[in-house]
Amino acid sequence: MVVAMLGVIAALAVPNLLPMTQQVRLQGDVARIAAFLEAVRARTLSEQRCYMVTVSGRTVFASRRSSPDCVNLGADSWASNVLSTSVDAGATLSLGATDALPAGLPADQRMIFRPNGRLRGDGDLDPTEEIARIVVGQSGIADKGVVLVSSFLRICTLPATATVPTLTTSLGCP
Repeated sequence: MVVAMLGVIAALAVPNLLPMTQQVRLQGDVARIAAFLEAVRARTLSEQRCYMVTVSGRTVFASRRSSPDCVNLGADSWASNVLSTSVDAGATLSLGATDALPAGLPADQRMIFRPNGRLRGDGDLDPTEEIARIVVGQSGIADKGVVLVSSFLRICTLPATATVPTLTTSLGCP
């Protein structure tokens, strides 16, 4: 009886470590996605080719543009999935962007890195409107991590919060 009571007291005294574990996984996933986007950015600049980043399930893919033309972008002429990375089981990913290219792929399903250091592919002259993000979630916790890509391919992570900031041009890397 004494042993049973000690067992109950011990169970009540030990904190629930599951939320802390999920928070650590979330931070690891956010760091992994940010490092992946940095690698894509570096390849874009060194190879002088456009790269398109897409999300499917728990995996982020980067496809290399076959031609040097990064202005007239279509859904064709991309070497599929040149690079990829995945997040932990239980994680969710969603990609959002403010542009609408290439044709056939909605803006919220891809982002394009250009070799001139710009994020968009429409050849316009206003880099302040360029912004995209990947939101990373983890089952069991409300917080979401955000990897932000802003003008001139600046990549940063935003602190995990339960409310994901609206994707607007005023949102930027700190």
